[in-house]
Amino acid sequence: MARVLVETLKLTRNAETVKLNSVAVKARVSQETVVNVLSDILQTVDHPLVRISRRDHFRIAMLAAESGWLDSTAVGLSWQEFEQFAEECLRLAGFETKRNVRVKDQKRFWQIDVVGTRSRLVLSIDCKHWKPPNYPSKFKQASAHQKTATTKLLSQKEHGTENVIGLPVILTLHDPHLDIVDGTVMLPIRKLPDFLSNITPFAQGLPFLYGGTDKMENPIKAASLTLGD
Repeated sequence: MARVLVETLKLTRNAETVKLNSVAVKARVSQETVVNVLSDILQTVDHPLVRISRRDHFRIAMLAAESGWLDSTAVGLSWQEFEQFAEECLRLAGFETKRNVRVKDQKRFWQIDVVGTRSRLVLSIDCKHWKPPNYPSKFKQASAHQKTATTKLLSQKEHGTENVIGLPVILTLHDPHLDIVDGTVMLPIRKLPDFLSNITPFAQGLPFLYGGTDKMENPIKAASLTLGD
């Protein structure tokens, strides 16, 4: 089933129709299997073509991801759907979400693809639908931008408290060569669900920002210093 979903995604990434036989060949299954799988998702499956709306395309992506084919699923998404997919993963992990968030300082606007908030923690995510190779130098400018944008976000009224902890993240299609580049977490899409399930404001080794300042500090260390005063 998952192979049928993934190949359907790939073949309809830039098209609204797909030949059932083409899906069958790519997925290495019978055409009857393709019809059975897609009939459970779509209202109608016409021969020899099937029409996949953008809404159906996203539904198929979520089903494929739930079947454990997250890596292959993401490749079949457009960059807009990639952002939507990231937002849905955040929602499933209990985050309140916003997309295409714009923050402003005295000089310019900063845009963040997806912002997720859960209790004290604010994840500021830039979705990079880029093809490999993912060398650190490729993300250097984007990492600096994301860190600054996150700082500006935390300085806004709704986030500007000392208790709020932010984390700049760049979400990638493929594995980057480093986990952190210039104070920004580099996260491949295949690791996103596990990351969201385990991330807390007290996780060690992450470049947290908080209170709307440029200061980067581990919350556990900060708590220790407070207790020692």
